[in-house]
Amino acid sequence: MNLRNMLLIASLLVTSPLAYANPVNVNTASPQEIAHSLDGVNPNLAREISLHCGATNCKQPKDLLHVYGMSPDLLHHIKGDLRFHDMKPEKDSNDDC
Repeated sequence: MNLRNMLLIASLLVTSPLAYANPVNVNTASPQEIAHSLDGVNPNLAREISLHCGATNCKQPKDLLHVYGMSPDLLHHIKGDLRFHDMKPEKDSNDDC
């Protein structure tokens, strides 16, 4: 195996987990959506996140530290994919009709 192939395989191994992470609104997503979207979050933790944020309307990443099973390290790992409100298209300044 040549160096080029080894580098290609190494880059795929490093970036593959990132390809599966998707931003997710933890206040409205199902446990299945949360588990699928957040790398390192198993179905049990996803259920706890869904229950907690559904009841308290989480507003920022640190709110998830109140979830049973959430660690500061895991929160740091997933915080870039956490959403707390639905993204709405910005109003176009030309749409003032």
